[in-house]
Amino acid sequence: MTTGSAISKPAIEVITGFFEPTGADNSKPANEVITGFFGPCPRDVIPEPWLSFLTELDSIATATVRLNCIGGFVVTMLYGLDRPTGDVDVLEIAPRSAADAFARVAMLGGTLFRKYGIYLDFVTVAQPPFEYESRLQEMFPGTFQHLRLMALDPYDLALAKLERNIRQLGRIRA
Repeated sequence: MTTGSAISKPAIEVITGFFEPTGADNSKPANEVITGFFGPCPRDVIPEPWLSFLTELDSIATATVRLNCIGGFVVTMLYGLDRPTGDVDVLEIAPRSAADAFARVAMLGGTLFRKYGIYLDFVTVAQPPFEYESRLQEMFPGTFQHLRLMALDPYDLALAKLERNIRQLGRIRA
């Protein structure tokens, strides 16, 4: 890829499904896309209603709880892309006892969903890359007492999305 070359919107969506390129011709120079996606551009503050939702989750926890996050929440909050979402896609919540408690209040239809209109969504269709845990990055460190929001590395995000899209394409062709 050379600086200044354009990546078309359809090509990006086929690969990751995350990008919404901009510009007069609905494309964005490759170097801007790469900088925006593959380099952290964390927000300085967590916007509402996310902050209140996550603060209430934090108050439920009695010990450290790790959420391994993927999807639109991660690419919006950590990598600075504009991808509206109404959930936090989670691969794992540890410890398991916290997952059960969070499920009761924070899943679709739970009390926090009814209050804030957003929810935790356990992702079952994504296949994270091998040893992705070793590359997790904490989002908003020090913001919460117990809650640790861990994000997949941007390359792992793209690989997980690509693998899911390939599986879906195989089912469509079958």
